[in-house]
Amino acid sequence: MKKIVDSGADVAIVGGGFLGSELACALAHRAQERAKNGKPGGKITQIMHESGNDLIFILKRLLIVVLC
Repeated sequence: MKKIVDSGADVAIVGGGFLGSELACALAHRAQERAKNGKPGGKITQIMHESGNDLIFILKRLLIVVLC
């Protein structure tokens, strides 16, 4: 995946689970850093069926537990 991002290609990550979210975040960060250095970076898009990714759901649940 790094080679694809480094080539400047656009990438779509399908799924809003933990692994899909982590992969999308890491690749987007890599593309952004490359763009800052004047290198091709590409656009990273995460596509999910859910209303949001699992990471947000987990953080909301943890917040409810902490507040109770």
